Amino acid sequence: MTNDTALPPRVRRMIDELAELKERSDKLVNFIESETYAQLDTTDQGLLSTQLSVMSAYISVLGTRIYRAHAA
Repeated sequence: MTNDTALPPRVRRMIDELAELKERSDKLVNFIESETYAQLDTTDQGLLSTQLSVMSAYISVLGTRIYRAHAA
C-alpha cells in the first residue's frame, strides 16, 4: 500500500474502518466457534451467523472502495 500520509482523509478513514471491521469480524468468528455459541438457541445462532455474513459483505465493499480510490 502507499504511504498513508499521501492518502486523502476519506481513504484513510475507510482503511481505519476496514481494519476495525475485520477485527470485530474475527472476534465474531472466534465466538461462533466457541462453546458459548453452541449453547445459544438456534434463533440467536442464526442471527449471529447472518451478522457475520453481512459483516463479510461490508468488508468486501470497503475493500473495493479502497482499491478504486487508489486506482483513481
